[in-house]
Amino acid sequence: MASMDPPRDIQHFKRNIATRSTVSSCSSLAMEIKRKKIRESMFFQNEDCDIQEKLEFEMRMRVGAYKLLVASTKKEQVLDASRSLLTCNAQIKAYTSEAQRRKEQQDIKRLEQQVYFQLFFLLRVFSGKLFSF
Repeated sequence: MASMDPPRDIQHFKRNIATRSTVSSCSSLAMEIKRKKIRESMFFQNEDCDIQEKLEFEMRMRVGAYKLLVASTKKEQVLDASRSLLTCNAQIKAYTSEAQRRKEQQDIKRLEQQVYFQLFFLLRVFSGKLFSF
């Protein structure tokens, strides 16, 4: 026999329809709102977040903005979709630049480590203590 759970306390809220603005889920405004929500989420607040994931996200957003631009019939829709497309392109460019900058920093650190290791090795050789650690 199944146990009888007490009824859940569910509250229903009514919204004032007259003051509520509706946004189509396919509009560029909805895409911008979604982008903002995702940026504000924990995913983008982590400083160590992978740039590659951000790039992939913006590329998906760009594909959506392009599809929206192609499907747009009104001038306002075209302008919104174009703005979203330009925003995506700017973000992609910024993330690509950041990835390149980080790669260059890693390369510089690796070269510095190699130089220090070689200097350490040469100092050990010339001091006659090559094998005595």
